[in-house]
Amino acid sequence: MTTSLSPEPVPEGATRFDRIAERIENGALAITMALLVGVAVLQLVLRSAFSMSLFWTGDALRVLVLWLTLLGAIAAARADRHLRIDVVAKLLPHRARELMACAASLVTVGVAALLAYEAGRFAHQTYVAGEKLTGDIVLWPFLLIMPVAFALIGSYYLRNAWRHLRRAVRGGATAQ
Repeated sequence: MTTSLSPEPVPEGATRFDRIAERIENGALAITMALLVGVAVLQLVLRSAFSMSLFWTGDALRVLVLWLTLLGAIAAARADRHLRIDVVAKLLPHRARELMACAASLVTVGVAALLAYEAGRFAHQTYVAGEKLTGDIVLWPFLLIMPVAFALIGSYYLRNAWRHLRRAVRGGATAQ
């Protein structure tokens, strides 16, 4: 079994843009994870070995966890691998299962669009309020991952809805 978030090595119908976007997203995910682990280990070593800490590590870890979570959600949306409860879907015939997945994807698009809008408003309010992290660093640029992530998630689920609809119409499980 593969641990990749891609449902197949190169999905049928994947464009050059899809492949480039996947590389960028996976690279950002790997870099964010490495930074998170590096900062956490640094903080642990400094506290344990030298009884000291760096003033910025708490804020850095919070921001990195936010980014890691949302980048992971983007990757899961890209691969159509978000958590779902599909007890009923397993009992349905193929076409009905694909139509149900299409409907669920469209609901996800709506929710993601609402979250992108509200996250954008939140980042703007943070900008207007002049909120800062430790060390007088402005907070709002780090929050821009939220509207961007939800917009990407929504766009991936719109694509996924289209693919599920095409599979339902064609009747085949592999149509992309």
